[in-house]
Amino acid sequence: MNRAGLPTILPLSGLALAVCVVLASPLAAAAAPEGPVATVLVEISSDEGTLSVAQAFSVLGGGAGTWTVPLLLPESGPLPRMIERIGDAPGLEIQVRGGATAKVRDGAVVVSGTPGMSGDFGVEVHFEVPVKDAHLVLGATTSLDLVRVQVIHRGGPYALQVRPLAPFAYREESEGDGTWRYQDLLEPLPAGQRLRVAVGRLPSATGPYRTAGLALLLLVATGTAVLLVRRRAG
Repeated sequence: MNRAGLPTILPLSGLALAVCVVLASPLAAAAAPEGPVATVLVEISSDEGTLSVAQAFSVLGGGAGTWTVPLLLPESGPLPRMIERIGDAPGLEIQVRGGATAKVRDGAVVVSGTPGMSGDFGVEVHFEVPVKDAHLVLGATTSLDLVRVQVIHRGGPYALQVRPLAPFAYREESEGDGTWRYQDLLEPLPAGQRLRVAVGRLPSATGPYRTAGLALLLLVATGTAVLLVRRRAG
């Protein structure tokens, strides 16, 4: 699984550790909230023509209930299939934690159950969307106060350009599998507010140039073949 905790990124323990860090912060160490609050960790990556989003949503306190996961979806362009993935078919890969249950309902992922204060209650969702442009904005409106939002992506000279559209703290960590960039919103995000993340330098931008290059190579190869045939005929 990824850094957000999905099987395609890192083991689930990585997410549990991240949530424990949140609970150890002065904000989380204060008195338990009267109602439920949540955290969002999201890792963004890409392959040629595809953007991959791995998102972990954790609910803390507040008793039993049902909540809508604020999935970061493209504000324009193609969307993922909003059905639960079965086998290799396109859709949303969903994994629950801490006794939660989750399902896709009316084009959204909803999670139900009774969260505690340990941070192990929630759902992890992974999905992919086709990339048509060199940049896009991912957005979601939260139905709960988000006490922490962290955006993660891999760094490097040809890495994606990822930036939350709100004030954030930034840090990098170099590990065996590369350099990772962590961006944490500086302030909690109140319920009803929109979480937005801009993503640039998407791999689709190389598509037209690659197509043109292949066409040019084909033209040159065809011309060379014609010249060889004419020389042999002569």
